[in-house]
Amino acid sequence: MYSRRFYEPMHGGSKPARQAAIAWRDAQLKQLQPLSLVEFCQHQRTHNTSGVAGVHFLVPPSQPEGQWQAKLKIGGKSRSKSFSVRKFGYEQAYELAVVARAALLAGAQDRPYLLAETAKRMMPKPSAQNFDRKVEAIP
Repeated sequence: MYSRRFYEPMHGGSKPARQAAIAWRDAQLKQLQPLSLVEFCQHQRTHNTSGVAGVHFLVPPSQPEGQWQAKLKIGGKSRSKSFSVRKFGYEQAYELAVVARAALLAGAQDRPYLLAETAKRMMPKPSAQNFDRKVEAIP
């Protein structure tokens, strides 16, 4: 469970409820291990139709046949590589995009994926002992 409510009447006021909420949050942050950046980028979204996270099909006006694109966005910077169906054919363009996506992920610095400043402060500094997980490559 990643959320919980702390009602004032149950804790004897707003200050004790806030203290209980902060203590619960801190305990959760210590117990849970965050996703790595690469794991987060490999997570397939519900609207994905290609079967591979970060690979999608585009039909720009200049290429009515379409193109497959591998895309990776990290730290506000987006990198992409496109493969034309006209040039490579539908299947080969898709396969090239999947390989390109794996290459983009391989070049990404793997670190804990944390957004909240509180979580960042509470995380121990990454080292071989506390952040050494194997991440599966894209097939």
